[in-house]
Amino acid sequence: MLLIPSLLFAQSQPTPVGRPPRLTAASENPAPQEALPENCQLTLVLSDEKGQPIEISFVTASNHFQTSLGEQGVTFTGTLTPDGSDGVLVAYALGWQVAAKEGQSTQYKSSSTSGSVRLKMEKEVPIIRVGDRVVRLSIKKFQEPSVK
Repeated sequence: MLLIPSLLFAQSQPTPVGRPPRLTAASENPAPQEALPENCQLTLVLSDEKGQPIEISFVTASNHFQTSLGEQGVTFTGTLTPDGSDGVLVAYALGWQVAAKEGQSTQYKSSSTSGSVRLKMEKEVPIIRVGDRVVRLSIKKFQEPSVK
């Protein structure tokens, strides 16, 4: 079973009076977010031979994305930079845990990866493979569902 935790986040710092607390990525220096020319849908698929794939899909118009899904155990952050053609450079950080039986208890082993990949619209790219586990990433222009 493939799980992904929120291991890439630092604890929130004390907050000055009047300002809400905020979580930031440990390796991130907050920078102004730039708008993309259009909404893009980014899809991350985690699969292995033994279970159902986990698909995470979200829409963004910002060049920076950050997801942390507790139930699925997924943390995925990064930036999107259009490359001037039909593609996008995606710089990302991804972390996960793998459940491992040790005696009568289950232990979770943490793993992470970071890097960058050039994606063409509508094309899927495997960004990491470990044994029978594969993580694939794709991007497409977001299509508003038609209302009837």
